[in-house]
Amino acid sequence: RTEISSEDPNLLIASENGCVTLNKSNLVEVQPRLVIKGDVDFNTGNVDFAGSLAIGGDVKAGFKVHVVGDLEIGGCVEDAEIDVEGNVLIKKGFIGRGKGLIKTTGNLTVKYVHGQNIMCGGNVVAGGEIMHSHVRASGNVIANSRKGVIMGGRIEAECNVETTTLGSTSYTPTEVTVGIDFKLLDRLKEINEELKKVKENQDKVKKALYNIR
Repeated sequence: RTEISSEDPNLLIASENGCVTLNKSNLVEVQPRLVIKGDVDFNTGNVDFAGSLAIGGDVKAGFKVHVVGDLEIGGCVEDAEIDVEGNVLIKKGFIGRGKGLIKTTGNLTVKYVHGQNIMCGGNVVAGGEIMHSHVRASGNVIANSRKGVIMGGRIEAECNVETTTLGSTSYTPTEVTVGIDFKLLDRLKEINEELKKVKENQDKVKKALYNIR
């Protein structure tokens, strides 16, 4: 995964993206997977990695993580921004005050979600509850384990929503939408906004013409 420069024999070049390491034989290697043993916090700062990433601890509120490959998180994700071009595995929960966002083009597997936002290009699979959250998935949203609950918030899936318990006896508003192409829906919203602006401009022109008369 490394090669000697053709122009400088003393220059070693990485032949692919990854994490530069020194192995036990004191040889330089480029590993496609980076491991952060602790939390993503002020000690690490934001993380932007062109490969797969494993985080042993939590991703603290206010921090950003961008990964080109897959992402594995051993702890929780707080009010952070996660942007992944592969699959995401969160061994604990996604929690906070609604300021967090996970965007992934692949699948997302998480233990539980409380009051957060998810945009997923594949399936969202929760081991426990999804509560008071906005979840949009191009595949399925699944929380069908023994402790699976979807309560509060808005769930949108292009395919299916599967859960053990939907809503609650306390009449918590829970909105579920399935079978919709969200790209077309977003485009429809954009068109409606454009039509609204056109109408506002028309009203302004009519008012200006009326004043001229």
